[in-house]
Amino acid sequence: MSKRIFILMSVILCSINIYGGQVAVSWNAGFGGWDQSSNWTPTIVPDNNDGSGDTYAVTIDSGTGEVGVNVESHTMVDSIDVYGDETSIDSWSSDWVQLTVINGITNHGFMEVEGRDAFEIIADITNTTDNEIDLYEIEIDGDITNAVGGEITIDRVELEGILYNPTGGMVQVESYNDADEVRNAGSMVVIWNSDIWTEGAFVNNGNIELRNGVCVSDDTFSNESGSGVGGSGGVVAEVSLSNDGVIKASNGTLVLYSGGELSNDGKLENSALCSLFVNAAADINNAGEIVVNAEGGVGFNGNLINNPAGIIRMYDGTLSAVEIRQQSGASLEGFGAISGDLVIEDGAVVSLTGSTNIIGDVTIGAGASLAVSDGTVLITGAVVNNGTIAMTGGRVICQGGLTNNGSVTWEAGSDSNAADYNLDGNVNLTDFANFAESWMWQASWY
Repeated sequence: MSKRIFILMSVILCSINIYGGQVAVSWNAGFGGWDQSSNWTPTIVPDNNDGSGDTYAVTIDSGTGEVGVNVESHTMVDSIDVYGDETSIDSWSSDWVQLTVINGITNHGFMEVEGRDAFEIIADITNTTDNEIDLYEIEIDGDITNAVGGEITIDRVELEGILYNPTGGMVQVESYNDADEVRNAGSMVVIWNSDIWTEGAFVNNGNIELRNGVCVSDDTFSNESGSGVGGSGGVVAEVSLSNDGVIKASNGTLVLYSGGELSNDGKLENSALCSLFVNAAADINNAGEIVVNAEGGVGFNGNLINNPAGIIRMYDGTLSAVEIRQQSGASLEGFGAISGDLVIEDGAVVSLTGSTNIIGDVTIGAGASLAVSDGTVLITGAVVNNGTIAMTGGRVICQGGLTNNGSVTWEAGSDSNAADYNLDGNVNLTDFANFAESWMWQASWY
């Protein structure tokens, strides 16, 4: 053999030794340490950095039983596939431990990972159909992806990646959790005194149930068309919050906060006996629907602008804002209470169909109308009418005075006797006395 051939063969042999091959390794124990070679088949501790040149594809299968793998030191492998009824991958070390999985961890059964805040997994974690993952006190550098029928619970998880929850997937949020982004198209439940906080966008295309929990984004929160957020707790977005779906307060109080713009092209609503509070740095523009139900309300910390496409329906609840500005083409109708100044812009209409208290001033623009039917509307502030106050079987009491530059009309309503002005069910002289007291003697415009 020539010297040249000998050198060439030596290089080839060295290359084989350096770069090695991938070795399939399976866990064969119940509970034990990763670094114990007897717990693996073949008998070797899987670690790409063991100096052999080999890399490792790991399988952990608990079958119908339960197994537990304690990661004791920094370890790297190619992949981990988990099967069986209950598999736990934990680190009980008091020192910081990293498990790096180059091609990710895939769960095909039930997998629990717990780290006691001293365990980092550098890997994407993927759940498969109808399987379950529980993650506790752990840092994950990678994405988490759920599957149809899959369930994932996160509890004190710091995710340096994106949480993907597809349609048909379920994520439960417990305690405090961080992620780069959340993209939810399935179901998400945030339980009592818990939160999920994103550095980037929080996008909901599914359903989020807040059980006195909070969703927070340092960037934007968007509730997309066909999606829903409901319950009690809060939704916070530091940059902007947009709603094209349904956000509904139930079982208590729900707070929406935006450090910038808050827009509604979907539906904002409170359940009976519940309240929805909206807090934004800028005026709130409603081009969707706001529903205000009884014995609760929908409140805004600033000005509410009801755009031409906007709809506000009141069902004996309280609508509150610093100023409610009704634009031409928009709809505001129903009965209950309005807290704040009401500005009905030129050509716009507000229709109150039952007894309503307005706690604030009312301004009615040219060609605009405040239409009142079948009930008494009490206005505590000053009323400036440059349009029309139209009463049909109802009446308006301007407790703060009326400056009338327009018209005031009254006619019988379909649900009340035209002569029963005080709406007590009887027609007698008290009706005229009530009319005189309310309009002739006290009204400044008479």
